[in-house]
Amino acid sequence: MKSSADATVREGLTPLEYMLAVLRDESVEPDRRDRMAAAAAPYIHPRLSSTQIGATIKQDITELTRDELVAIIANGRKSCC
Repeated sequence: MKSSADATVREGLTPLEYMLAVLRDESVEPDRRDRMAAAAAPYIHPRLSSTQIGATIKQDITELTRDELVAIIANGRKSCC
């Protein structure tokens, strides 16, 4: 194990490059290749993070301000003509 780590340093591989090299090496035992795949996966396939959207949706026209109504009318004119 130490010899492969020494070779990694000499070759200037990043940790990710090392993990991928082990993963792709068919002469390495499958269990070790599996561990390298699991260790490298977060760097190659990051998980999506959740986001929270804070919005107020007004359903009733009486809740809209004059400016909002004017903007809706203006946008309606732009899209139809």
